[in-house]
Amino acid sequence: MQDRRGYRPPGSADQADRVLLMVFNLQVMVKATQSPTGLIAQWSLFERDHSLNGWTGGIEQMWTSDGLKVALIRTLPHAKIYLLKSSTPSDLIELTAFAVDMDQPLAIGLDACGAYADEGRLRQAGILDDLATMVASISAIQPDPTNIDPALKD
Repeated sequence: MQDRRGYRPPGSADQADRVLLMVFNLQVMVKATQSPTGLIAQWSLFERDHSLNGWTGGIEQMWTSDGLKVALIRTLPHAKIYLLKSSTPSDLIELTAFAVDMDQPLAIGLDACGAYADEGRLRQAGILDDLATMVASISAIQPDPTNIDPALKD
């Protein structure tokens, strides 16, 4: 199952300068995943509270206890966008958004590497605004178990 695509901006001479965009419906991902991942923990938190504020509140607590530096950078009508940084210096920053639509948990992630691992550059290049536009327009679709590789089993 391909759940993400990577992009290297035009004119980038270094392979390390890239942006990776990922979009997940956590409900679908959990059913298709055989091994536990961070998505499983986020799904578990959603099962406890289906509201955006309740769900993201649990995720914020989980991140903080994991030692991540977290900043809420945008709140949209049905979504929140966060900036995450490791506590150790890194050439990677993550923008992660969570949305709830049709009672389904959606996650949108943007990993910025190399020269793009700078919040100021992401803002200046319009990448943060582009992400916010995508997040604002995200909506859940009814999953088709026959159109997933591997197919979901009941």
